[in-house]
Amino acid sequence: MACLSPVAGAFMASALPIPDGLLPVLLAVVAGVLAQGAWVALKLAHQQRPADRRLLGVPATAAMTLAAVLTALVVLVDAASR
Repeated sequence: MACLSPVAGAFMASALPIPDGLLPVLLAVVAGVLAQGAWVALKLAHQQRPADRRLLGVPATAAMTLAAVLTALVVLVDAASR
């Protein structure tokens, strides 16, 4: 069921034109939803990890930070190119 939502969103985005001013807002909303999901997954992984695997959170935190930076960069480049 969760895999149908991106397909439906892609279909709607291709069927209906998105106004130029709305695109950065939609990207920010999607980034926020993805960040919330990543944060919940990170907290769950932190609770369930064994004590001897303390370094497991470092790659996950680095991945979240990199995803946030890349999302911000895409939004800024897209806004600057308009």
